[in-house]
Amino acid sequence: MHDLGDSPDAVCEESGRFRAVIDRSYDLSDIVEAHRYVDTGRKRGNVVLRVAAAGPAA
Repeated sequence: MHDLGDSPDAVCEESGRFRAVIDRSYDLSDIVEAHRYVDTGRKRGNVVLRVAAAGPAA
């Protein structure tokens, strides 16, 4: 899991373009923990689930 912290560049760029804010990211295997974090109501941005890339087809 990664935390957003107090990163100043987590808001919008000065150019006025939208910048997506990622609050935390979790491996798919940690989906229960991710869901619990979202349910706390304390998230300040998006919560991302990382999915491992599939290997080459056999």
